[in-house]
Amino acid sequence: MFDAESSFNKYNESAESAGNSKWNSWLPGRKVTPTREGEATTRQKIVYLEGLRGVAALMVAVSHYVEATIMYSPAHAENVTQNQSRFWNLFYNGHWAVTIFFLLSGRVLPLGIFSSPSPVRTTAAAAFRRPFRLALPVVAASIIVIIAGAGGAWKHLAAADIIFETPFWSAVAPDHTAFGGLGGFIIYISNLLTRPSASVMEAAALSKLYPLGVIWTIPLEYLNSNLVYLFAIIILGVAPDDHRKRRFGLYAVMIFYLWWNTSWTATFFMGMVLADLTVSGRMATWRLQLGQLKGNLMAIPLLVFAVVLLTVGGVSRGVDEGTNSWVIYHGVKGFEGGPAQVTEPTTSVTISAALSLIAIEFSPVMQWIFSSPPIAFLGKISFGLYLLHGITLLGVMPQYFSYADERMSFWGMWISGLVIFLLLAAAQGAIFYVAIDKTSVRFARWLHQALFAKPMHRSLRFGKEATVPLADNGQSEIAISTVGRAERTNGLDAWSAGR
Repeated sequence: MFDAESSFNKYNESAESAGNSKWNSWLPGRKVTPTREGEATTRQKIVYLEGLRGVAALMVAVSHYVEATIMYSPAHAENVTQNQSRFWNLFYNGHWAVTIFFLLSGRVLPLGIFSSPSPVRTTAAAAFRRPFRLALPVVAASIIVIIAGAGGAWKHLAAADIIFETPFWSAVAPDHTAFGGLGGFIIYISNLLTRPSASVMEAAALSKLYPLGVIWTIPLEYLNSNLVYLFAIIILGVAPDDHRKRRFGLYAVMIFYLWWNTSWTATFFMGMVLADLTVSGRMATWRLQLGQLKGNLMAIPLLVFAVVLLTVGGVSRGVDEGTNSWVIYHGVKGFEGGPAQVTEPTTSVTISAALSLIAIEFSPVMQWIFSSPPIAFLGKISFGLYLLHGITLLGVMPQYFSYADERMSFWGMWISGLVIFLLLAAAQGAIFYVAIDKTSVRFARWLHQALFAKPMHRSLRFGKEATVPLADNGQSEIAISTVGRAERTNGLDAWSAGR
């Protein structure tokens, strides 16, 4: 029988501190390359964080399914009692997933910068690649949406309206003609990277262009990624390693300030604190001091309280109402309450997501679970799963519901529909990962190397092996792949998403 405790001696995320030998074993999918004395940097994905990203993407898809079939369906409202609503909050909470995505971006994007002997060059390389990493998949997904709409993918939504006795399905039907031709499409993509406030506040309008408007988080991700890069450089300059109190004082000030201005942005900087603690080795030291048993035990109350904040309406509502005027959403102060069914970053959801991430950081068993092959696979396909699940939900599921409505009970139809929906969405995500997502990463790296690598060391053949200087971190030459298969300076290639 597999012994999770003993086997996780190999899993411990000791790679961030070469000085702690017990925690410096291996983690599947990771390679450690020394950069400074007593330090190491993660050169590949941090598998358990990618797994967490996959679970969050899955929650987004499930949340939209529950929203369409339960929460907006008066015909089936009797199926959800007041006590059951606490249970549904675990699944109808896409903004918990949004917060997780943003925390993960802050957690992983600055890793390469903090551990690099040439942080400015590392930052420049990362900032150059970032728009390609985000925009290319969105462009591809949007083209798929246009093709699906032109092919009549949404023509069965009226049937779902009748089955669930709600206008929800037809109300969210995308209109592929709303792009207004090639010029309108170019403006739409440009706005996603240059007008975050407008794109986010017009999320409802985006749903007419893109299924369920899920791309509303892309501009937030791009803007705040650049803020993370910028602040990482600033903090290394004004608060170097030997001024840790000053550094974390600056983090506290920035998080407090950002929470009062644009609360979503504060979550990126919360994750950034964890990245700094990771690279400095303090996270590994604390894990070593706690030991595996205490680390797992400490995670339990954190996860319990995180779940309570999502499910017990009285607790979450009390927290949110008590801090209502503290939460800022693009200059708008205060939000409607509710037991985690929110459209804004409420305090309860933010605390719940942060506690969940911290619990996983300190629990070897949780890291082992989120590094397992099925969950790691979800992490790989998470961007495609997030971007394309709306096509499956709006284009395919109404046809299934029309078939199953008179042949099954409501719950038989609902459960079988959920399984079919997730399987199809995962298949779409897997195809998208291979065909589009990986290609965007490869293209961004190839283009950066083609433009900025030394001529004698670069290869202009996209996807071929080459020996180049690591412009990302200023290290000596090593063999890497120009398609990005080998080393990744910034750890998990966070894209974020939300929902």
